[in-house]
Amino acid sequence: MAVMRNPALDDDAKEAAMQAAAKAMFGLFFKLTAGLAAALALPMALVWAVAQTGVVSFDHIIEVSLTWPFLLVGVGVFIVVAMLGRRPAAARASAASGFENNYGWLDRLLHRLAFSTGALQLDFAEGEDRKLRDRIGVTQPRPPLFITALPRAGTTLLLDRFAELPEFATHTYRDMPFVLVPSLWSRISGGFQQEDVKRERAHGDGMLVGLDSPEAFEEMIWHAFAPELYSSAQLKVWPDALPAEQRDRLAGHMLQIAELRRPGAAATTRYASKNNLNIVRIGLLAQAFPDADIVVPFREPVQHAASLLRQHQNFLTVHARDDFTRTYMAGVGHFDFGANLKPVDFDGWLLTTTHRDPLTLDFWLAYWVAAYTHLLEQHRSRIILVGHEALCANPTQVMTALAAKLKLSDPAAFVASGADIRDSTARRVPTEGVDPALLAAASALYKRLLAAATT
Repeated sequence: MAVMRNPALDDDAKEAAMQAAAKAMFGLFFKLTAGLAAALALPMALVWAVAQTGVVSFDHIIEVSLTWPFLLVGVGVFIVVAMLGRRPAAARASAASGFENNYGWLDRLLHRLAFSTGALQLDFAEGEDRKLRDRIGVTQPRPPLFITALPRAGTTLLLDRFAELPEFATHTYRDMPFVLVPSLWSRISGGFQQEDVKRERAHGDGMLVGLDSPEAFEEMIWHAFAPELYSSAQLKVWPDALPAEQRDRLAGHMLQIAELRRPGAAATTRYASKNNLNIVRIGLLAQAFPDADIVVPFREPVQHAASLLRQHQNFLTVHARDDFTRTYMAGVGHFDFGANLKPVDFDGWLLTTTHRDPLTLDFWLAYWVAAYTHLLEQHRSRIILVGHEALCANPTQVMTALAAKLKLSDPAAFVASGADIRDSTARRVPTEGVDPALLAAASALYKRLLAAATT
């Protein structure tokens, strides 16, 4: 249904997609048939083997095994064994992977279902958008705020500060796993929502998150719009045009989040997102939402590259230990680190660089140069640059300037929210063996970013 109703596909593309789906269904039919045959053959073989001992007859075993008491007890024992077996594994995974993976087997099943039904959720979301717009009498959201950068640049720090203001509404962990239909999922899950308990997130950086914490789930929408753009080992910069239907879907989604977070005030609330991968869509966002604010934080390049390298190593370990964490992060569109790593090929840098090993500092430094060169040279007029070190060293000054740029309704409250921001302590990062030309290019680019930043 999603393929046939997709206006972005022509008839040939739809036919090809339907043929591929039919082949996949045919293959699954044979797998299911083989699985059912094995499920019947294995226990029957065991029964036959027992009967051959002469202890009990084959017919008697079959007669007993088909009685209701035997079937009920068997199912009950299976459920108990399955749950006891999963609980230690889930506990170990939770301890290793942080809040995002604190899920039991039923939660994992729901997440896998949500991750595989993006197109279907979009169809449901269309009806939800229409009902909400009719009810509140608003068709377009207020100017949205997009926070984006390479990971580890301080995007979460900024999102947390904006989320404290009544002016903004963000995604939270309560929107998971059916992020594309937040209003519908809120109604369904409202009766069994858990108490909010904060835990350290999987990054191991000391930041605590809970069910009501703002988080980055918007990429699931973009993945549902164009799943084919995520199929290769690297990601590309998106075209600067968004189809009208998708633009309307995204605007409707913003209104849903605004109404969920600020009931009755969606018309006066601004949607705010932290989405690192929006760095591939700056031109598109500017075209689709000309009044949007796009904030891009940045860090000193060597410190930033070292932090990216540490997180990549961290998530390689986490993903190897627990496959669901990898599935979860890919499902929410986090391709930043670990086994899920899909670097963005800004302006073809991956074809020309000699630094291809993500287990080296050179790779991440080259990635940093490619990313921020692209942002500065292609989108300087549309982005608001914020230096992370400057923000941590003098939050009052930087946040005052940022509040003025964004024309916030309550700039004083925003500046006050930075009272707990502490000056960041730079780690010593050995640069022996790092390409000197790369270090020089990064240093020069960093000075250009500082000169263009909000101060």
